Amino acid sequence: MILINRTFSLSITTTPATLPDGEVLEDLHTRLAEKKVLPNQHFVDAGYVHAEIIAKSQEIHQIDSVGPPIAFHLMGIERSRTL
Repeated sequence: MILINRTFSLSITTTPATLPDGEVLEDLHTRLAEKKVLPNQHFVDAGYVHAEIIAKSQEIHQIDSVGPPIAFHLMGIERSRTL
């Protein structure tokens, strides 16, 4: 399901719990491209932030994926505590 207005879009994807978050991002960007509503920036959680995903999002769809650095997530440190 994709909900869109002029300033905000929301996409909901249900997947098996065993599927890593990053596995669905390319499909999501493809669906948004088909609807011609690709964002310039895509704010994502830590499960989507690693070099391959960031590079592919930029290379294929020219989207800047923005989220907390994976190191903070893996170390159990909240990003807000580091600022």
